[in-house]
Amino acid sequence: MRQLPSYWPGVAALLLFGSITFIAVELQYLGAYLYPNRLLWWSLPIGLFFAGILYYFLRKEIPQKIGQQVRAVVAIVFGTLMVCPWLLSWTNRQFDFSEPSRQVAILEKEEGRYSSRFGQTHQQLVADHYLLFFYLDNDLYRFRSGDAHFEGLSKGDTIQIPIKSGAWGFRWIKFD
Repeated sequence: MRQLPSYWPGVAALLLFGSITFIAVELQYLGAYLYPNRLLWWSLPIGLFFAGILYYFLRKEIPQKIGQQVRAVVAIVFGTLMVCPWLLSWTNRQFDFSEPSRQVAILEKEEGRYSSRFGQTHQQLVADHYLLFFYLDNDLYRFRSGDAHFEGLSKGDTIQIPIKSGAWGFRWIKFD
């Protein structure tokens, strides 16, 4: 087994920090998917596949003691399974070059919400995000947005939702 370079801990720390940042940024888009559970379920076999590929290329670098092998395999599998859903979501959105199709839906309600991490305030509360509830294909969906899109409409009105098909087939809502 060869000795790892002295800069390896710094590279590992940067990779960990970059992964956490990537996940935090991509987390806001997970709510835009019509079927986020489908995306998460598909990321499991894909993540295991990439874990197998990574293990194949790193197997000579892993020490022969069984405890160290188990630790390395668990780290590889856990790492790929943690990053794969977010990478799958990102590539699904970034490599979809089609225009969004307008799907007819029925508005349930759109309500403004205010959230603060610092407790109650004595000022006038202004909504900082909006929740849109609508029926599409007889299923109720919830979408969080920074802007109100259907002000002045009431429950039961027909609306058009811009939906993109996604590069991998995972449909998501695309408001500008």
